[in-house]
Amino acid sequence: MKWFEYPKVKKVSVVIPVYNEQESLPELIRRTDAACSLLDCEYEILLVDDGSADDSAQMLVAAAEAPG
Repeated sequence: MKWFEYPKVKKVSVVIPVYNEQESLPELIRRTDAACSLLDCEYEILLVDDGSADDSAQMLVAAAEAPG
């Protein structure tokens, strides 16, 4: 008999700050999505640009608009 059972997680939110990360963004997004897809629940990945001087913000917009 279990003394306590945790309720099933319904949704996971992963929040990642981004600053001048254009080189690593594609791999970061791929790996984060792959890890989250193993979860047995709904998930969202939130990438927040913090005023990057490179193309990070544009890449995030493109990733958000991409299907899937």
